[in-house]
Amino acid sequence: MRKVIAVDIGRCLACKSCEIACAVAHSASGRLEEAVAEQPKPQKRVTVEAAGEFAVPMQCRHCEDAPCIAVCPTGAIYRHKADTPVLIEQARCIGCKYCIVVCPFGVIDAESHGKAVVKCDFCIERSKAGKEPACVEACPTKALKLVGEKELTADKRRLAAQQLARQAYGGLVVSVQNLAPASFDWAQARPEQGRGDGPVAGVASATARCAGRGAGAEAKQENPQ
Repeated sequence: MRKVIAVDIGRCLACKSCEIACAVAHSASGRLEEAVAEQPKPQKRVTVEAAGEFAVPMQCRHCEDAPCIAVCPTGAIYRHKADTPVLIEQARCIGCKYCIVVCPFGVIDAESHGKAVVKCDFCIERSKAGKEPACVEACPTKALKLVGEKELTADKRRLAAQQLARQAYGGLVVSVQNLAPASFDWAQARPEQGRGDGPVAGVASATARCAGRGAGAEAKQENPQ
């Protein structure tokens, strides 16, 4: 199953540990103590961008329909299979910069030396050794996570459900059992004349009425007078 680097923006501190780890991972030595003295200096493939009050680590998204692959005139940008990372064979790169122009995320950079371009390669060598990408491993708050696509979808679905529940019921996650009265008249679930949009709207309306009655009963219990 294909995996992606997911970003939890709320956790990002803009500490740029991911940038440093990325540069070191792509250095000649692979060690911070030695990488800082290397010439040319190792180049990061992830950039933490300010976005209002947030910070967002940006790196190649390894698009399924990658425009950089389509536009490259020499085939220097490629992928081995449909579910593998997009890579650059720098020896074949002629420095035309077409890929920089078409990248929708702006995450392909010119090499600091020479004519080629550089971008995130999903730490392909680390992956072969069973390791996570350097940026994910270095993040102190786990704002960056390596997750499967299905896991990412499930997480987003769960968070969306919680948000909807908070918006609908003022911050309380209310179960169906708490909303429904002891005897429920499903006839009330039919949409009222001129209102709603089919049975779903009717059910929603009836549920809201039940919720109101439940809230009223609780208020009476708290204030028996």
